[in-house]
Amino acid sequence: MSRFLPFIAVVFAILVAAFVFFAGDPLPSEQENAEGWQSPLQNPVTIVGDEPEASVTATGQNEERTELEPNREADLATAGGIQGSVIDSQGNPVSGASVVLNFRPTAAFFDLTTLEATPIFKRTTNLEGIYVFRRLPSGKELEMWVHHPDYAPTQGLPVACVPGENQVLSPVVLGSGYRVFGQIRDTGGNPLQASVHIELQSRTARAGDPTLQEQDDKALGRILETASDVDGNYEIPRLAQGVWTLTATCPGFGAGRIMPVVLMGQEMESRQNLELGPEMVLGGLVVDSDGTPIAGAKVSASRTRPRPLYGSDTITGNDGKFLLSELPEGIYGIAAHAEGFSYGRAPRVDSATRDLKIVLQPLGGVMGRVTDSSGKPVEKFKLEALRINKNTAQYGFTGKAWDFEDRDGNFLIQELENGRSFILLARAEGYAPTHSPGFYVEGEVVRGVDITLKYGGRLTGTVISSLDSKTLAGAEISLHGKDYDPNVAHSLFGQGLDPNNIPPTATKTNRKGTFLIEGAFPGPMTVQVKHPSFLPYFRAISLVDDSHLDLGTISLEPGGVITGTAFSSNGSPLAGGRVYLSRKSDQGGFLAKTATLDARGNFRFQGLPSGTFDISATSAQTEATLLFPPGAEKQVFVAPGKTTEVKLTIPR
Repeated sequence: MSRFLPFIAVVFAILVAAFVFFAGDPLPSEQENAEGWQSPLQNPVTIVGDEPEASVTATGQNEERTELEPNREADLATAGGIQGSVIDSQGNPVSGASVVLNFRPTAAFFDLTTLEATPIFKRTTNLEGIYVFRRLPSGKELEMWVHHPDYAPTQGLPVACVPGENQVLSPVVLGSGYRVFGQIRDTGGNPLQASVHIELQSRTARAGDPTLQEQDDKALGRILETASDVDGNYEIPRLAQGVWTLTATCPGFGAGRIMPVVLMGQEMESRQNLELGPEMVLGGLVVDSDGTPIAGAKVSASRTRPRPLYGSDTITGNDGKFLLSELPEGIYGIAAHAEGFSYGRAPRVDSATRDLKIVLQPLGGVMGRVTDSSGKPVEKFKLEALRINKNTAQYGFTGKAWDFEDRDGNFLIQELENGRSFILLARAEGYAPTHSPGFYVEGEVVRGVDITLKYGGRLTGTVISSLDSKTLAGAEISLHGKDYDPNVAHSLFGQGLDPNNIPPTATKTNRKGTFLIEGAFPGPMTVQVKHPSFLPYFRAISLVDDSHLDLGTISLEPGGVITGTAFSSNGSPLAGGRVYLSRKSDQGGFLAKTATLDARGNFRFQGLPSGTFDISATSAQTEATLLFPPGAEKQVFVAPGKTTEVKLTIPR
């Protein structure tokens, strides 16, 4: 019926696969549990009060937080909760199981400008096998992972938080899982006592410290290790359903790898024999542009052919030399990096090469001074490096930012690649974000890149509903360039970079519906006001430095609503499945949204423009295989301010 929904899902899956080797989110350091909550599962708890709940940690950080920060009033009022149980295949409760939630990727998840470490939430089941999350962020979709050392871990149903409700989820059943076994031999058929490593391939992109990710994957049963015996035999029990990578290593031999190992369906055992060939040792030297050896450089090798892929890394010694051992035969891409130098690469290197030479170029730098308009130095500020790209006015992200504190406002940066043009974005409290002059880095440190901070504009206003003129709390006000295209913000890839290089600036209205933005970037721009239940509002303005502009009362028009329920072929709610919504606008833009079905199979899209939408549902089990059974898709017309109800059924 529609060309666009399969396209969304296919692109979504392809992009997820591109991140297959990202590791997982780290766990909070404090493992709280749900013990002490004695109510029966049939009586959901009430979401009240400001009592802190589960510890939650941002990936790569040690900060402990509550499920929902109590000072965020708008979020607290619309928080959602979930509860459920973990049982074994006989229906007995499983106590001490770890239940972990992390944010699920959405349609705009692949906007890489927003990819960052995200919080996760963790509970441990009590003696009755029950877990409870009382206050989860509203408007967020979460994926569940359940682990207990005596069982195979499993992916629970995805969770859609319903504001103000506490959902009771179906029990998560833990069983014995899958078993991988086999034998490790050399090319002559002789058994080998080898180290065996198996790792679950992730379906989603995850940012954070790779070392912490590996630790947590081991703790949650997503990485397991064993060794083969004297006869070369090994076995790895209690494996979760999914796609795995199996690797075996043995001193004196090249590593062996099988990828993928697919554990799905009714076949619970999988024999995987590995044959290790002769060990290949790839070596060489890392030097600077003067030929001086570089100690402590990280050298990484990635096999490009034959398949499967294989990677290894090492560190150069004091003499700049390196050896990568236990490599399987093949062609490798080599990359080297050291502090103070840019990356050096060597493509298509044979695994038997022992005299590879990689030259690293020193990083360039920039120095200057940050002052206000009177020439007074700004002592505390932050600088972000942006790349000036050829053939486009848009700056590019580098991911490099620095905090400075200097009484004279001076700064020195020595981490920029040579042969590129950059511009700095300066931020300081009480000032507007301000760009430096552009500069080109080549060799020596670029001097005299001074930045005069502007005070920026002050922007105020009140947001109300056009239906009843009541003020709206939680409406988001954001600033964009004058050429900003709102259609891009709804695309599959998210908003991305601003076309006029306006630094990201946003705030939300308070309980009285008022907002204040101070230090706004001066110049012509577009103000966007949006609220989940209403159509977005746009206004072109021009801000003068050190001025105040009151936008007055902004009235938002209600958007259309699509609400409904998705069912499986037997009539049961399709809990944890995903709903896809798409619409090609008359202006050539493309709106794409997704939602996770709650425990009752319900979904809701709001704030929609009028028009005809394509809508489809898929179960959590078939989502990864991109199955769109006949009849699972419909077309729906949305009228302004009206609610359209939809029933979706996925046949056998």
